[in-house]
Amino acid sequence: MPWSTVSGRERLEAGHSHLVRFSELEGGERELYEGTGVQSEINIPIFVNGDWWGVLGFSDAFESRPRPHDDLTLLWAAADILGAYFERMEARDALDATVSNLDAQVRYHNALSACASLLQSSEDDSAIELALAALLQATDADYAYIDENYLHPTAGPSSRITCDATKPGSPLVPAAGEWWDGPLAEWPTAYAALREGRPVQIRLSELDGAEREAYLADGIKSELLIPIYVEEHWRGSVAFADCVIERRWASHEVAALRTAARMIGAAWERRETRHRMQQEIDTQDRKIRYQRLITDTASAITVGPPDRALDDTVKFVLAASGSDQVFIDRLSDDLDRGTTLDVAHEVVRPGHEHLIPRRPADEITTCTEAMRALLEQGRVASDTQTGALNVPIMDHGNWIGTLVLAMHRAPRTWHTDEVAALQEVAAWIAVFWAHGRTSSTVSDRFAS
Repeated sequence: MPWSTVSGRERLEAGHSHLVRFSELEGGERELYEGTGVQSEINIPIFVNGDWWGVLGFSDAFESRPRPHDDLTLLWAAADILGAYFERMEARDALDATVSNLDAQVRYHNALSACASLLQSSEDDSAIELALAALLQATDADYAYIDENYLHPTAGPSSRITCDATKPGSPLVPAAGEWWDGPLAEWPTAYAALREGRPVQIRLSELDGAEREAYLADGIKSELLIPIYVEEHWRGSVAFADCVIERRWASHEVAALRTAARMIGAAWERRETRHRMQQEIDTQDRKIRYQRLITDTASAITVGPPDRALDDTVKFVLAASGSDQVFIDRLSDDLDRGTTLDVAHEVVRPGHEHLIPRRPADEITTCTEAMRALLEQGRVASDTQTGALNVPIMDHGNWIGTLVLAMHRAPRTWHTDEVAALQEVAAWIAVFWAHGRTSSTVSDRFAS
């Protein structure tokens, strides 16, 4: 009898139990129970993957039997267990249908398990390389690679290979060249399918023109490309190339590799999420450090001992910025040398003294004209090679000195909020130089 004609169907579909009493049945449904001795029956719905799948039924020779709460709880638990069991069975059936060939089933299953294990434990490049190698072994292709999309400033949408693997003995020997990094428009067949989220099988015999010539030149007879998505955006692809045959990939192989592509996409997403979280943490930490720097500088200049105010300031700047060396240059006029920058206050990170080069007495002569022009305009000047930051100290629009943060281990990029905080520190230094040190004078002057 179809379920559509059975009483209680609506309750069961809605996830509720249904009590059947023989005395209340009519027609064909009553005939089902006629002569069985069943007077009542309680049916508990079984759900599989969110859909009503069937019922767990308990028949009784009595029409009305009290059912304690614990009994009902047990019946519902049994239905849930059965639902979970059938969910696992459906998943197993889906896997068996995906990989019909027993040998392929084992290879792809092992490859996907390896991918899952590798990519769940880590999202770094080495884990992705090992996962790709496992997929290559399962597919028995000659070459596999993962590429990532990016927007080239002139060529437009492009991709670059970020990870690859080659089967031992493969006739394809990839070398860094034009097809490692290039515009997607040069591969129209693949581009048209991948940007729509579709896997694409490319065979040499089906190509023509420049695209065919490119595959001929690379020695590739066929290729399968699977799109990789991150947060519903196409971000790249995983590809498998054959150099000996024009391979026709079975649907279960494509399905398995699409699962692998989703795993790679999930790994990318976790990596990017972790990177964004770390960036946010770093940003908040940086804000706290530089806010403390400004507070400590203001305190040193307004209420601290005057003879230590700027020495303490450069120490605060060193601690907040992580620089190797911080010093203050003050512009002065010398009868013999003319206008010079003399180091007034300096601090070096402990243990890094050997990295600090000896500085000429008249450092202004080593300052490039471009850098000097920026400083005279009150603009921050950064050395692109070393990452050193020169923050001008200004008094009524005139450049009177420089707060210098030097890096000798490796270049660095300065964030906008860091520069803004250091400019505020430079302003405090200018006030100190211009007005001496009484807390009321300096504080009132800076506030104005």
